[in-house]
Amino acid sequence: MSQPSTKFQSWLQSLTVRERISVTAGTFAVVATLIYLFVWQPQLQRHDQLSRQVEAKNKLLLWMERASSEVEVLRAKGGALTTTNNNVSAQQNISRLASTAGIRVNRSERTQSDHIRLRFDSIEFNRLLVFLDSAAKSGMVLSSINIQLTDKSGFVTARVLFEDS
Repeated sequence: MSQPSTKFQSWLQSLTVRERISVTAGTFAVVATLIYLFVWQPQLQRHDQLSRQVEAKNKLLLWMERASSEVEVLRAKGGALTTTNNNVSAQQNISRLASTAGIRVNRSERTQSDHIRLRFDSIEFNRLLVFLDSAAKSGMVLSSINIQLTDKSGFVTARVLFEDS
């Protein structure tokens, strides 16, 4: 084990002082570069990525807080209070409410368990809240909802399940 070390030391001793300084400086430069490339740089990239994610989440939080206050204002005003007409089907009621809210239902289907499943692709979150509020005020019962962010600020994809009463 000491054989290679001894060979290296004898080789290093055979060099002139100037050459030894160059080899030592070169070794430190290579080690420093490797540490930077394989340790420091990935950490900097990860830090930048996390900073961007935090900034995006903070923007979303601020937007959601503003949307929440808008919903509270709409609730305080009473919104468009409507009642479900017994002669109108739930799907017709949904179509009317969606039209009033200025949104388009991408897919609507009745399930076997007397529910109505809706899908909204890239819908403005504020308009979705107005629609859901109007649906609740018209007597529709929300069973479940799944909301996912899209790449476009202020827009979401939503899957909504209403009970068909």
